[in-house]
Amino acid sequence: MRPLKSLFRTFSRDERGAFATIFGIVLIVVVATAGAVVDFVGIQQARSKGQAALDAATLALQPRIYTWTEDQLIAAAEDLMIERIADDRIEVEIDNVDVDTTAGSLYFHSQMTVPTVFVSLVNVNSMDVALASQAVAGGNDIEVAMVLDVTGSMSGTKIDDLIDASNTFIDLVVKDDQDPYYSRIGLVAYSNSVNVGSAYAAGVRGPVTGAKTITNATWKSGSTKNISGITRASQVVVTSNSHGFANNDVVWISGVSGMTQINSTSSKVYLVSDVTTNTFKLKNASTGAYVNSSTYTSYSSGGTIQKCASAMCRVTVTSNSHGFTNGSFVYITNVSGMTQINSAANTTWTVMSAAANTFVLTESTGGYSNYSSGGNAWCVVAGCTYYRYTSVNGSTRVSQITNCVTERVGGQAYTDAAPTTSYVGRHYPPSASNCNADSLIQPLTANKTELHADINSLDTGGSTAGQIGIAWGWYLLAPNFAYLWPDAENTPAAYNADHLIKVAVIMTDGEFNTMHCNAVPSADSDSAAGSSSQRINCNATNGNAFSQSEDLCDAMRDAGITIYTVGFDLGGVAAAEDVLESCATSGVVLLADDGAELTAAFENIAQSISDLRLSL
Repeated sequence: MRPLKSLFRTFSRDERGAFATIFGIVLIVVVATAGAVVDFVGIQQARSKGQAALDAATLALQPRIYTWTEDQLIAAAEDLMIERIADDRIEVEIDNVDVDTTAGSLYFHSQMTVPTVFVSLVNVNSMDVALASQAVAGGNDIEVAMVLDVTGSMSGTKIDDLIDASNTFIDLVVKDDQDPYYSRIGLVAYSNSVNVGSAYAAGVRGPVTGAKTITNATWKSGSTKNISGITRASQVVVTSNSHGFANNDVVWISGVSGMTQINSTSSKVYLVSDVTTNTFKLKNASTGAYVNSSTYTSYSSGGTIQKCASAMCRVTVTSNSHGFTNGSFVYITNVSGMTQINSAANTTWTVMSAAANTFVLTESTGGYSNYSSGGNAWCVVAGCTYYRYTSVNGSTRVSQITNCVTERVGGQAYTDAAPTTSYVGRHYPPSASNCNADSLIQPLTANKTELHADINSLDTGGSTAGQIGIAWGWYLLAPNFAYLWPDAENTPAAYNADHLIKVAVIMTDGEFNTMHCNAVPSADSDSAAGSSSQRINCNATNGNAFSQSEDLCDAMRDAGITIYTVGFDLGGVAAAEDVLESCATSGVVLLADDGAELTAAFENIAQSISDLRLSL
C-alpha cells in the first residue's frame, strides 16, 4: 500500500503540462473575442450599407406616396434594398411604414438580419439590425410653368389623355402644405398663339386704338324733285317743274319708267347743265360730255332727281375729331338706316375730302338708304382694332385683333424684358376663332382646384406656334413680368433666390408650323396656318419657328430655368424631336405614344423636380 500512496502523492504534486491546458482555455477565449470583433465590424459595415440602401429607397419612393398603397411601398422598398445591398446572406424586412401626404413625408422602419461567422461557434448565428429613414418633400420652393399643345391635332382622345396626365402632374407637384416651402404651377396652352385674356392683353401687347363715333352720313343735299318728262335726243332734256337746280350741280336720277337707262348707277352720275326754270340737260359727271339718250327706250312716267352732297354722289360721314387723313382706309360698323356703308367682310372704304369732323367715302355712291343712327369708324393699321393687309394671293383681308398674342420682335425677341420695355406681338388672325377662348393662361398658383378646372376646360383648335408657348412659359416664371399678376402667389420669385427651383415643362405633338409677320400668319408658315388668301404676303419677322424655340430655350436655361420636354405621338416629325432635345436641360426628350406613357412621362418629371430632404 505504501508504494501506491507514494505514487498518488507524487502525481498530485506534479505541475508539468498545466500551462498547455490553461493556454488551450485562454486560446478559446481569445479566438472567440477576436471573432466577435470581426463579426461586429462586418455587422457595422452591413448596417452602413443597409442604411444607405434604405435611404435611397425612401428617397426614390417618396413621390409615390400619393398614388401607391402602403403594401406597394413596402414591397418596392424591400426590393430596392435587396438590390442595393447585393448580399444574398442578408435578410431585409420593412416592418413599419408611415405615410403623411399632407406633409409629403414617407417613413420606413426596417429589420435587417446579418449572419455571423465566429460567434456562431457559441450558437449566435445572426444579429438583427434596426434601421429607419424618412424622406420629406420640400427642401426648395418650386415654380413650374406647364406649356401644353392644344392645337387641332390634339383633338379627340389625345386631349383627354393630356388632361388626365396634367391633372396627375398637378397633384404630384403642388403640395397641400405650402409652409415652409411653396410649390406652384402656371399654365400656358398654345396653338397658333397664346390667349392671355382681356385682363392682361392691353398690358402685354399695348393699347389698341378703338372706334370713332359716327353721328351722321348722307349723300343728299336738299329735297327730291319729281320728273315729268325726258326727251330722246343727242342731248337729253329733263323736265322737272321749278326744280331749283343750278348748272354743275351733281344729281342722282331714280325711279324712271320706260327710259330706265337714265336711272343712275355708280357709273351714271350726272351734272346739271343748260338750266331753265323747268328743264335742264344732263352731262356725264365723270367725262363732262352731254348725255345722248337717242338710243334709249322712250320715257313712260315717274322718276325723281336728287341733288348730291359731293362729287359722284359719294357719302359724307360726320364723326367729330375722327383723325382720318386722305387716302387712309376706314372700316365701318353698326350704322342703322344707311346700312350700305357698313363694311362687308374684308372690305374697307378709302377716305377723301377729310376735314376735322367729316370725311367722304371714295367708293360710295348715291341711292343709299337714309342714315338713322349709330355707327363706328375704325382705323385699320397696326395697333388698331382692325388691321387691313394684303394676302399671299394678292387679296385684301381685314382681321380683328384678339386677346391672344404672338411673337415679340426686335431686340427683346429672346429676352424676358418687361412688356413696359417692349410689347409682345399683337394677334390679327384670319378668323377670330383662331384665338382659343377656352385656353387662357394661368399665372403661378398653388390652388389645385383652380388648376384642375383650367386643365379640364382645355379645348383644341388651330395650328402650332410652339415658340410662342415656350416664350410664355418663360414669362410666367420671369420676375420682370411679376407686376402683371394680381396676387402675391402669382408672382414669380427672383432668379437664383435661395431654396428655389424654376422649371418649364414643354409638351407638343408635332410640327411647329406657324410664324407671324405684322401679327398675321406669315407667308412662309405652313398652309395649316391659313390658305394663301389668309396669310400675309411677308415672311416671318423672327424666322423659322424651330430656330425661334431653340433661341428662347437657350436664354431660359441661361436664366437658371430647368427645362423638361415631352413629345406626345410625334408621328415621325424629326424636327419636333430635335427641338425638344435641344430645349431639354438634360438633352433628353421624354417620348410618349399613348395616354399611359404620357402620364408616366409627367410622373417622371414630377418625381425629378420634387426636391427632397432626408431626416430621421
